[in-house]
Amino acid sequence: MLMREVLVAAPSGGAVVRLGDGSALVVADVTASDGWPLRHEDRYRPALVPAGPRSCVVGGLLPPGAVAAEVIDDRGIRVPAAVANGAYIVVLDQRDEGAEPIVCCRGVDGAPVGRPPAAGHPAAPVEDADVPCPACGAIDFEEYLPFAAASSGSTDSEGKIVPQMMVRCRVCGDQEQEAIVVRAPGPPNSPAPALTRDQLMAKADAMRREFMWRSIEEGVRTQGFPIYVAAGWPARVSQSGSEDDGRLTSVTVTHSRSGDANNSGPGIAPELTVTTERDDPRATAALDRAQQAVRRWACPDESSRLRPDVSNAASALRHRARARHNHAAALNAVQSEQTINIGRQPVSALMLTTATGGWAVAANHNDLAITATGHDLDPKSLSLDLAADPVMTFGPPFAHA
Repeated sequence: MLMREVLVAAPSGGAVVRLGDGSALVVADVTASDGWPLRHEDRYRPALVPAGPRSCVVGGLLPPGAVAAEVIDDRGIRVPAAVANGAYIVVLDQRDEGAEPIVCCRGVDGAPVGRPPAAGHPAAPVEDADVPCPACGAIDFEEYLPFAAASSGSTDSEGKIVPQMMVRCRVCGDQEQEAIVVRAPGPPNSPAPALTRDQLMAKADAMRREFMWRSIEEGVRTQGFPIYVAAGWPARVSQSGSEDDGRLTSVTVTHSRSGDANNSGPGIAPELTVTTERDDPRATAALDRAQQAVRRWACPDESSRLRPDVSNAASALRHRARARHNHAAALNAVQSEQTINIGRQPVSALMLTTATGGWAVAANHNDLAITATGHDLDPKSLSLDLAADPVMTFGPPFAHA
């Protein structure tokens, strides 16, 4: 085993250590032999290591000129890190969800100190960025293509993982990975479509409805999967889950009084959703279900709505900002108890309410897990009932030919 020097350690045991060959490692337990290596070519990039089911360690090396560091957790709280010997470490009370840790390093004057970019990466400014950096608050970004690929991502014709574009704050060095964009080329010399915009939207809507119906059809017809809906609301299937053997385990129905319940456009949240789940071996607790539902459905946020006709880099920044906002809203939501009507019976449910009025309720009913989300309406006014005829409600005709 290589000789190890502990640069900085947290009381819980997490640490940044330097090995005998000069490399550095972030570990959840200072006595453990494994951890996350800080790569020589990008040594100031922070690392996150899970420390338990609901905790993780974030650490790294301070860039030149920095004397302090703070980590922004999933609730949006800035957590000061312990600093010593040019390194920092902090333990967060949150689970590891695979996101890049958000760290702001600061100098003696309190101003952000940027992490040097990995050597040799040509970069171009992002001219249309309009959301602030989550670490330092600046709106000053560049995008670059890493030389090395991550451990997963798109592959080339030889099956090799190719690097993805990154967006980097030029003030503090915080960075995001851009999404993989796939565009299907149109046929050569294809004529302009004869359909109007409204006709195209109607066709796309019908195709969406048919796709969702096909995903649940077998579960509805042969497995007797029960689907709860809100009485008196137009309903459409928007999401489903199943096991590898085809057994349907969950169905989410979206509701909107406007009739556009399946609108999945950027930043659009339906007025109400109802999810029915049954004996999934990965079933989560009520609090986890409610938090996931708030993140997915109940946090309309105009400030981070995705926009069309922007660069991939600007779109990635907005997407991540919206995801962070919704995650923080779910974690910071007020928890209470609420009685809702399910199958014409009053059922006690756990309720989460966000600062902007979005809410989620999670209950158990007849061996089913029922989760509902909404905004701008009173959950006590709801009555959730089984869809009397799912085939009639969600099935054909779809009329998109």
